[in-house]
Amino acid sequence: MADKTPAATRAKRMLALLHRLTPGTRMRLDDLAAEFGVGSEELVRDLETLSICGVEPYDPYALVPLIIEGGDVHAFGELPALDHAVRLTAAEARALVTALETCGSPTDDPLPAKLMHAAAEDTSPEAFGRLVRTAAGPGGSLTTYETLAAAAERGEKLTIDYWSAGREGRSTRVVQPYALGNDRGVWYLSAFCETAGAERVFRLDRIRAAEPTGDTFERPAAPVPPTPAFTSTGLPTAEVVFSAEEEVSSRDWPGATLEPQDDGTTLARIPYSGSRWLARRVAARLGRAQVLAPEALRDTVRALAREMLGG
Repeated sequence: MADKTPAATRAKRMLALLHRLTPGTRMRLDDLAAEFGVGSEELVRDLETLSICGVEPYDPYALVPLIIEGGDVHAFGELPALDHAVRLTAAEARALVTALETCGSPTDDPLPAKLMHAAAEDTSPEAFGRLVRTAAGPGGSLTTYETLAAAAERGEKLTIDYWSAGREGRSTRVVQPYALGNDRGVWYLSAFCETAGAERVFRLDRIRAAEPTGDTFERPAAPVPPTPAFTSTGLPTAEVVFSAEEEVSSRDWPGATLEPQDDGTTLARIPYSGSRWLARRVAARLGRAQVLAPEALRDTVRALAREMLGG
């Protein structure tokens, strides 16, 4: 049965869970679930989500270090970026509040007010309010969206700082922006990438900075469309089986084909460009996903699991 818990409620619960994950702590799963007033299965889903959260560079050492084994929840390392008091910039507070609004947080929720107080001291309530109201743009990336849209309209080149999940790193590129489009709730930019020397499609939520260069360009007669953004042409395919209790969506696995099996499991054939990317996502399922093929990817998952467990 699908989880009906509002996303805003889950987000607040996971924030509270972080403060229970003291390094070296081992807690009974059932006791922790009772403490938060939820069932064990629901808490496991929250913990699985936390286990793939982290900070840059998003490698295994920068993710929330927790495992579930033998009915226990074990925090086996230091939490990333939680070694000091929370002090948010206006942009960070804006992003958090916008995320809460996007996932259905009610207007009288006290959490946005608490985020406001955690914001930088030089951010007034009035300024914060303006930021929240203007942050309701596409994908919570209004400033980036406006910069890209204006440059595309003017025919002006941009320098962007872009995070590539497949290459697991950031790069600086000069692009000629063509158009913006939305696919399954995610915004994309189609552009000619001068750095790569070819047309490319970029996810807005992976563009960390965008600055106009002042140089102009001529738009082609038929530019690459911003959607669909994903193509599996020429990519290797992995076979992954998900357990019966694991929810699987094609939105989470672009280009995948999903085949429900008689025993309740789901067989997925997933195209991928980076084995580490796919291995991280499989390992984060904490045993509820298993790679069947290729063998090299199975080895990558095993090696990653050993890294995460400190072995």
